[in-house]
Amino acid sequence: MPWLGAVSDAEYPMIERDGELIPDLESRGRARKRSAGQFYTPSDLVRSLFCETRLFDSFNNCGSDWRGLDPACGDGVFLIEAARELKSRGCKNPLDLLVGCDLDADALLVAMVRLLRAFPDGGMPRLERRDFLLSPPSGCFHAVFGNPPYRVNLSMDVRAELDKRYSTAEGEKDLYTFFLEGATECLAPGGSLLMLTSHTYLVNKQCGLIREYLFGRRRACNLFLLPAGFFRAAPGVVPVVLHLENMKPAPDALIHVHAEYATEAGWGTVRSVSQREFLETTGLRRALRDERQNDVFRRMEAISRPLGEIAKVGVGIQESTQREVGAISRFVGDSADIPNAVPVLRGREVQPFGIAWEGKYLSYGPHLTYCGNPDIFRGEKILYQNLRHETLERRLVATLDKSGFFPKNSLSYVCRPCPPFSLLYILGLLSSPIVNSWFRDHYFSFHVTVTQVRSIPVPEADAVRRGVVEDLVTALLKRSNDSKPAASFDEDKDLMRKLSIAVLACYNME
Repeated sequence: MPWLGAVSDAEYPMIERDGELIPDLESRGRARKRSAGQFYTPSDLVRSLFCETRLFDSFNNCGSDWRGLDPACGDGVFLIEAARELKSRGCKNPLDLLVGCDLDADALLVAMVRLLRAFPDGGMPRLERRDFLLSPPSGCFHAVFGNPPYRVNLSMDVRAELDKRYSTAEGEKDLYTFFLEGATECLAPGGSLLMLTSHTYLVNKQCGLIREYLFGRRRACNLFLLPAGFFRAAPGVVPVVLHLENMKPAPDALIHVHAEYATEAGWGTVRSVSQREFLETTGLRRALRDERQNDVFRRMEAISRPLGEIAKVGVGIQESTQREVGAISRFVGDSADIPNAVPVLRGREVQPFGIAWEGKYLSYGPHLTYCGNPDIFRGEKILYQNLRHETLERRLVATLDKSGFFPKNSLSYVCRPCPPFSLLYILGLLSSPIVNSWFRDHYFSFHVTVTQVRSIPVPEADAVRRGVVEDLVTALLKRSNDSKPAASFDEDKDLMRKLSIAVLACYNME
């Protein structure tokens, strides 16, 4: 085992897992975990996944020729549970059938010790210190399983090499998406993949190639949704587990989507939908909706036009492709005396029906990566936040800007609606519970994108109904700009209740 020489001379605190004491590799600190993208998987989850998918049924036909692989095995939890499954099926030397890869020599040593301690007469696993993405192990495997690292900020050299090797490379991809393709390529015909990753490849527009690769060309059997914050060290990650088989899908193939996970009980609900739904960014949300929601949303869409057809929707200014450390940016300052100064807004300064400007100015000009249209920025427009967590009830936080603020790229805008639509009317729709519900149940991503907002259904209604919405929005904008005592927030609630009713009327849902 040549990788033993790379094991660090370090001591780790011990932690108890499943009745055994093991080194706590997660204690190495947040910075290291972020750079490596490592988050370790609970063994009870692995056992539940293996049980639900019957991943090891193929061993009954293959016997000692069966092979399993974890391409990023960490401290070995998937391999241990795999060996336990194989042993329960009569395999005397389960470790001989397993291969584990990882770049972390410390983790490999922990995995080796755990495997040999759990199965002292169970053979010898093949653990290799290798970069799976650049140098996968030879041969084919009947099952590939694991929890690969999550990383977005890859170096240019690594990214260029991955782009050469993987057909699904596009956009600013997360490292785990390359593991999905690489692991699938390692499967024998009819072999099974079980991979725990972030959900982002299911909902991001720039992940169309990997979705086509997985859901268009393979038989996707199950998708298991875990709650946001399942990994305490990565609270922003919404984990999902994909189970597929390496075979061509039938045109009417269904995927079973499992949701509402609890540690003791497993998944509370299962819905079956066409796997082709997941070719689109809306597939996950469609799978989670019940028929009553679908009926309401279809009624909304039937009498509406997409927002992008009736108004201009665009993004704010991007200053630079390089993020400044320890400062807002080199082009933003506190004074209007900087060259070509314009008042600038960031996402956090936009509130529902209000603006809390922090007094910053931007040096505007061609030195910026993306300048946008200054005539639009100086004009009247709706501004909305781009970054809104997918679990929030209110996904759309927007206000009306009449002061000519120049928005940073944490904001986007809506402007220049065609008659008879007005910005006041559109702002009322965007701020209503029914439209936020429509948006939340269509798009399951942290970023609120221009493409998503352009698809929001806007009913024309009639002048009277539009006028009621416009009047209520005018009142809410005035309330937000007024200084008001806390007790008066009851009036805001009353106005929002009336706005909700007025918007429902515009969708013919009185």
